[in-house]
Amino acid sequence: MKRLIKLLILLTSMTIFSQVERIEPPHWWVGFENPDLQLLVKHPDISTAKVEISYDGVSIKKVNKGDSPNYMFVDLVLAADTK
Repeated sequence: MKRLIKLLILLTSMTIFSQVERIEPPHWWVGFENPDLQLLVKHPDISTAKVEISYDGVSIKKVNKGDSPNYMFVDLVLAADTK
């Protein structure tokens, strides 16, 4: 779980972000029947960030910007064999 959180923090290619202010839900794990996971990411001007992930078994399905430029929703798909 900590590795996935760290990877999510690195989602943005903007070097101005030293860390993301908040990610919801704060706890999750692989192995659920539904492989979809939606994360809420909060950070000043996060809506301008480019979202990327490089982790085996985790892919980005969709990225939605919130009404506020400080929020972004990242839809992930977790493969059944993700560690």
